[in-house]
Amino acid sequence: MNWSALNTVVSKGKIIESSEVLDLSPPVDTGSYRWLLINWNDENVKNWLINESGIDELISEQLFANETRPRTNVYSDGFLINFRGVNLNDDEDPEDMLSVRMFVTNDTVITVIVRGVQAINDMKAALTKGKGPDNTQEFICMLLEFLTDKAEPIINKLGEDAIDIEDEIINRDDIINRDVIVEIRKTAVSLLRYFVPQKDAVAKLIASKNNFFTTDDKEYLEVSLNRLKRFLEELELIKEKCHLLNDEIRIQTSERLSKNMYLLSVITAIFLPLGFLTGLFGINLGGMPGAEYKWGGFWIFFFTHSGITNISDHTAEKE
Repeated sequence: MNWSALNTVVSKGKIIESSEVLDLSPPVDTGSYRWLLINWNDENVKNWLINESGIDELISEQLFANETRPRTNVYSDGFLINFRGVNLNDDEDPEDMLSVRMFVTNDTVITVIVRGVQAINDMKAALTKGKGPDNTQEFICMLLEFLTDKAEPIINKLGEDAIDIEDEIINRDDIINRDVIVEIRKTAVSLLRYFVPQKDAVAKLIASKNNFFTTDDKEYLEVSLNRLKRFLEELELIKEKCHLLNDEIRIQTSERLSKNMYLLSVITAIFLPLGFLTGLFGINLGGMPGAEYKWGGFWIFFFTHSGITNISDHTAEKE
């Protein structure tokens, strides 16, 4: 991101004023609100927000915290909200979810992002077209919807990949590489790490008692909450399916090993007696006790060798 801050005034779902000036004064027009979008990486903007903006220092410091998890904090004049969105940037993993930090009051939305978030781009596009949120309450609802929309195809793709691997395990003769299953499970666990607290953060918004949201706003949030619950159920199913697929691969590997050992045992049973006979008839009996008698040395060696072989086989069977 090559910008520091974008300061817009929104009225009736459309941007009517835009600049890069750092300003949090209430909009002049009644019914409008100010949206200040801040680049987390800019130290000058960070210093201004903490020391000069007039925002409570505790709130501004949390907006610039190094590590965040989805949550909602309720204040007398607004909400401090942390959401996460899937990472759709080039050459980055979707499960490396990006933070969206917000402080929202009746006439102001402050949003802090670390890297490019597609849902923020969707919000800017909607406001440019005049189809954005009319107030700050709708801003929260619509941004959450955009974040949820971006996550849905990622989760659906994970589920489809798990099903495809299951079909391959059933239909293919060779053993599937477990690394693919491990990668799917790793992605599911990473998404669960953030979607679980995100569900709780949305539930806390709905349960708030400060009359900030209307009944329609809460119904809007309920839709996103139900989608998040479905995401969690699907991710848990994917994680469990990966566990079962790993077990199936281990069973297939064990069965294949057993078949190979059985084949090796059959080959051994065929060639071991031949080796015994070859060794038996190829020995040099000269110098052995009893060799001066006809067949004496041979029979002595035969019975000795047979006894040792029987003892070895009996010991192997016990083991």
